[in-house]
Amino acid sequence: MNKWLSSLLKFVFMASLAGSAQALVIDPSTGAAGSGFWDEGPGDYIAYDFFGGPDTTLFITLSGASTLDIIVDDCCIAGDMFGVEIDGVLFSWTSEGFIAGLYHAVLDDLMLSAGSHTIRLLVTADCCGSGGMSWFVSEATAVPAPAGLAILSAGLFGLGGLRRRLRQQ
Repeated sequence: MNKWLSSLLKFVFMASLAGSAQALVIDPSTGAAGSGFWDEGPGDYIAYDFFGGPDTTLFITLSGASTLDIIVDDCCIAGDMFGVEIDGVLFSWTSEGFIAGLYHAVLDDLMLSAGSHTIRLLVTADCCGSGGMSWFVSEATAVPAPAGLAILSAGLFGLGGLRRRLRQQ
């Protein structure tokens, strides 16, 4: 009886944790930073610890076209490398290298359209089968609407006015 009750309590506890897991949502006005871990080697997605348990996806919702930067750094033991996947597409780092023997990668000025986007970091090389890392996503910088249409309109009006003036002479 005790074993059955113990199993039931464990099941209820685990179910309550699974139901309370929340996605890690990045505020575009401030960005976010944190740490992550993995335990299955290359191909494993980085898990982020936060209230409700670990998850492997970061979410950001942008009100307009914006750019942002993503930076990752290996922690502790040399030999780990990472990739970045945005909305299911694997991106190449703008720059990557090693600082004090540990992997460091940057994706500068990533342009994203308005709407919701997912960001997932994954292990591409691994020294020990598990490990830790740190990540940073900058605040989103709005991309200004092109002023080209206004300049083109002013130029066309100017040419039209010049043509009219030349016809009158």
